[in-house]
Amino acid sequence: MWKDFLSLIYPKICLGCETILVSNENLICLSCFADLPKSNFYAQSSILIGLEEYNFIIGLYKFNDDLIQQLIHALKYNGKSSVGVVLGIELGKLILRNDKYEEIDLIVPVPIHRNKKRKRGYNQSYYIAKGVAKIIHAPIKEILRKSEKGNSQTGKKKYERWLNVKGSFSLKSNSKLQAKHVLIIDDVITTGATIEACVKAIRKYGKVKISIAVLAIA
Repeated sequence: MWKDFLSLIYPKICLGCETILVSNENLICLSCFADLPKSNFYAQSSILIGLEEYNFIIGLYKFNDDLIQQLIHALKYNGKSSVGVVLGIELGKLILRNDKYEEIDLIVPVPIHRNKKRKRGYNQSYYIAKGVAKIIHAPIKEILRKSEKGNSQTGKKKYERWLNVKGSFSLKSNSKLQAKHVLIIDDVITTGATIEACVKAIRKYGKVKISIAVLAIA
């Protein structure tokens, strides 16, 4: 009853269309959810630069859509970490429907540098991973670290992105990955340079099966 009273004074607003949410809606109204553009993206793609062998790549939405860009901007820059969980749940459902789905041993969110994390307050990929974990029931392990090398990928061309992140990710020393199936989670794939750098860092330490899932494909 108290929550109902508060909702009258401080109604929750849809992050998409700014209408008032009803009790069974969370952050995004059902109408906006229905309008989110599914990418139907699965398997290998030329957007990834020389990526090594992997089990599957899945992208849930098309990034060239105003609503998706608005939601991911809210996730990354407006403190709306719960957007990652809500959309991560939808990503998890898509992963389970994938024909090549095999049991995942651990979910690895793509890290951000500690200075950026301190400023933002969280890593957006971790919250996407939390949503995915609710569906596929695998543990989240933050086994990668991001060095100071490199800066924002925004506005860079494909080869520039690759150079910007080359060697900028490393595996934490206590990680045991031999013969594991790792699911890497990120918000957006643009050229695939960041994902490739993460894959290379993980593969330095043994034979690992790797799958990739992202909220959006640019």
